[in-house]
Amino acid sequence: MRPTIKDIAKQVGVSPNTVSRALSGKGRVAPETRRRVVEAAESVHYLRNQSARALSRRPLRVAAVYPVDPHEFYSHIARGIAEQAEAMADRRCAVTMHSYPSIETPVALRQVLASLLEEKPDGLILTCAHRYEEYGEILEQYSQAGIPVVYATIFGDMIAGVVGGVRTNTYAAGRIAAEFLGMVMPEKPDEPRRVAIMVGYANQLVYQECVDGFTDQAGGTSVQIAAVMETHGRADLAYEATAQLFAGGGSVSGVYVASHNSVGVCQYLEDRGLAGKVRVIGHDLYPALCLKLRAGSLTATIFQGQFDQARDAVGLMVDHLDAGARPAGPVIRLVEPSLVLPSMIDSLRDYI
Repeated sequence: MRPTIKDIAKQVGVSPNTVSRALSGKGRVAPETRRRVVEAAESVHYLRNQSARALSRRPLRVAAVYPVDPHEFYSHIARGIAEQAEAMADRRCAVTMHSYPSIETPVALRQVLASLLEEKPDGLILTCAHRYEEYGEILEQYSQAGIPVVYATIFGDMIAGVVGGVRTNTYAAGRIAAEFLGMVMPEKPDEPRRVAIMVGYANQLVYQECVDGFTDQAGGTSVQIAAVMETHGRADLAYEATAQLFAGGGSVSGVYVASHNSVGVCQYLEDRGLAGKVRVIGHDLYPALCLKLRAGSLTATIFQGQFDQARDAVGLMVDHLDAGARPAGPVIRLVEPSLVLPSMIDSLRDYI
């Protein structure tokens, strides 16, 4: 029986995700861990088997589809796909990259998917748009054509053809946000410390998980949720939501922006002289957001490592195609988020 990434992970005592990053040479893995993983892979002839399988089959063609906007986030998805595609060259796999305008343009995504379906790629790596119902039918046709789909970052429905995906552990992100705000918001004797949570779309799983994680972590503490507000991923709507939040003079000690647009929240607080008085934790890392971190209107942010997510999605697809057998169910890899404070910005130069 051929060894797998899971076998190597068990032998070394790390996660399969870590093994994937270590073997690709592109991920953030400690040098000692990478050395142990490579030695374990060589000891069971895993690397040799990979090359042998690649030589014994025809070359693979994989299409990767992702949105352009918000560019500050998805440019790193594109970078991760491109770099991992290069690393997969020795496995006789060509990855073509196809973009559509925005996560808010599902009709444009549908057109891209329809065009690619005519080319019959061996696999599809897809970062979905919102409003899945507007292009889900064309994605079903991939399943009917026997073309496997791997989701990256944003998932759609788990149709029969979806073999897996890579995304942020958003439940863990919510827990991080609750714990951090609980530490930095001033204590109020005999009063709860109220936090507003701003999400993109309240009905989407990733945002529901952020709220659930926050709720569970805050349970039994003085941190309470004052409101959950939708901002649709737009900074201007986040600004308006913040204005609405403070219009009634309510006491809000913190804001958790579980999406890309915490800059809008910070801008409102700066305009009203509230910067630093209200603690704010956001998601992601990009130049405009880094300015808010340095200015102090954003207290911290949760980094999602989208470069690693995209890179791992490519590896997951090629591993699936090389295995030659459909798994019992989708393989979901969760990338753990990490907290970024102002002093840590310069260590993540690719994002600033």
